[in-house]
This record gives sequence, C-alpha cells and structure tokens, in this order.
Amino acid sequence: MTVFDGSTTAGNPAVDPAPQPGNVPDMSSTDTGVSALEQLRERVVAANEVREVWVHEIKRTSVRLTCDTNIEGPDYQRWLNGALPKQTRRGRGGTPDVTKLRRELLSARAIVDTCVLVEMLGSDGEYIQIVNPQTREPVALDDSFLLTRFGVPDPIELLRKLFVRDADLMNAGEDLLTIAGFMGGDDESDPT
Repeated sequence: MTVFDGSTTAGNPAVDPAPQPGNVPDMSSTDTGVSALEQLRERVVAANEVREVWVHEIKRTSVRLTCDTNIEGPDYQRWLNGALPKQTRRGRGGTPDVTKLRRELLSARAIVDTCVLVEMLGSDGEYIQIVNPQTREPVALDDSFLLTRFGVPDPIELLRKLFVRDADLMNAGEDLLTIAGFMGGDDESDPT
C-alpha cells in the first residue's frame, strides 16, 4: 500500500504536477463511440439518482416485499382517484370527497405499483428472491407466475390474501406513502 506523507509528490498520480506520457487516460473516445468523459458524466448522474426502498415483512406469513419509494405525483393522484367511489370522485367545487376514500385500495395500489421484489423466508431463516422460472427474473406482485402460484386473478387480491386483515394492508401502504412523502407521520390528510 502506498501512503502519501506530504514530503514528495513524485510518483503519486493524484498530486503529481506533470503526469508521464502513457499514464494519462485518453478521454476523447472509446470503442463504443461515446467519449469516456460522457460515460463518466452518465455514471455520476446515475449515482446521484438515489433510489430508496421500503421493505416490509408481512405478519403471519413468510413473505417480504420490497418497494421503490420514489413515487411520482401523478401516480399518487391516479391511485387516490382510483380509491374513491366513482360518484364521489368530485364533490362541490371539483375537489375529491376524501371522506369516502377506500384506504385499503389506495394502500394496495401503491404497494402493487411500486413493488420491485417479492421474497420468501427459506428454511435457513434467510429471505430468498422468488424468480419466475420462465424468465429467470425476480418477480414483483403483478407477475403472472406469482398470481398463478397463489391462485388469484390480480395483484390486489394477492395482497388481500397475503395480508388477511385490511387494517394490516392499510397500515403497510400508509407507511410506504409516508416514507415517500405523500402522507404525514401523524397527519393522514392528503398534501395535494
């Protein structure tokens, strides 16, 4: 291991004022036709896109869900509108009547649409990713393989089957939406 002690800069490429020929990477182009500088910029942008996840172990089951908490406003609004009965979606003045909001449906839709991974507890006590045998890809709640395996027609029914109690489903979905910034911790009102 090389340790820089400050007494000399020779040989240390991080502080050497005159790099030797052949030690300087060519930033002009690569085999792919994209400059190395552009590739570096793309990596920096990708690294700055922080993707937070929400992990939830469903009580009384051996299932754990992982969801992406980077939720867009229009998606949340679509879930909110879908959780309102059609006749109450617009009250007086064009605002939705949130007193009739079906919270379990809002929670279920949020979990289904943001789910990126479903895992099951293995015999060794560690969670194992469920993989679709045809595609060899990890499954989410809307994967047809998982729906067939549990004998349900759609992912909302799958969630209802996994959570058993609507209260547990509502609490999980509201926890996800709180972490995503769409619900307050103590205040359950809609921020929009």
